[in-house]
Amino acid sequence: MSGYASELTLRPRTARFAPLAGAGLRRIERWLEAERDQLGLWLPVALGAGIALWLMLPDRSSWLAAMAGLAGVALMAPAIGLDRRVGRAVGVAACTALLGMIVIWTRADWVAAPRIDRPVVAQLVGRIEAVDPHQDGGATLTVRIPDALEPLVVQKGSIAIDGVSLTVAGLDGPEIRIALIPHTLAATTLGAAAVGDPVNIEVDMIGRYVAHLMERSGR
Repeated sequence: MSGYASELTLRPRTARFAPLAGAGLRRIERWLEAERDQLGLWLPVALGAGIALWLMLPDRSSWLAAMAGLAGVALMAPAIGLDRRVGRAVGVAACTALLGMIVIWTRADWVAAPRIDRPVVAQLVGRIEAVDPHQDGGATLTVRIPDALEPLVVQKGSIAIDGVSLTVAGLDGPEIRIALIPHTLAATTLGAAAVGDPVNIEVDMIGRYVAHLMERSGR
């Protein structure tokens, strides 16, 4: 008798949620119908979401769990109804995101490159070779960088000297020239830089990965 009473209690609660779920699906269905000509534009978004998800997750087990979750969402599409636009949209979006994860994982394994979990820098010590003052109060620094960093520094590229992010104004082998405005000289330790001073040189680690891949490909 108590079981029958519990069933009667649960039915009204379930009955209250059913119309809400149905109304929500109908609203989504109407929105999808109104935007049917634009739905194809969401495919790159779903693909990118899968790639971003793979990059955010820390390890292989997390990737597999996420892929299983997306597969589960895709399998929900028949339950929603493939004859309904919302069911097809759920299935296609989940499958596209899953494809994004597979593509980036395959690509990472193919190039045999390590994943970049977070921004990483390589830091080495250089030396100031010359300080040429400007009439406006600025100056041009000539800095000799370590030979190991020379392939990673490009004209107009970014480099950090003693923690200050700067733009490379000129390159001459292992020597680089940096143009500094008066504000930079006044607001940073570079204002007291003198010939012969050691300075910390930082470059983006992604440059190292690019150099490594180019070397592997024989280019």
